[in-house]
Amino acid sequence: MAASLPGGEDIQQKLADLAYDVDVILLPAPDGELIDAARQALLFVAGRDGAWYSGWINPDEATRARQTSNHLITTAMIRNGHGMIDRPPS
Repeated sequence: MAASLPGGEDIQQKLADLAYDVDVILLPAPDGELIDAARQALLFVAGRDGAWYSGWINPDEATRARQTSNHLITTAMIRNGHGMIDRPPS
């Protein structure tokens, strides 16, 4: 979903680099309800104290995971191309 939104071009590239057919998996247009649901889910599991961050053994992997989730959260915060962004927790 985040790859389909404005600002998701680098996510599209990462998916393509992983051999996904990006044209098949992208949403044809942003969907406000889906964006809100994805944002809430990401904030729940990967927000400031999200459960996804507990248990990382390798600090470098934990840092990359936080960077990735912050990027996804930021991209998912863009609403219908209006550029309304709430910054994720650091």
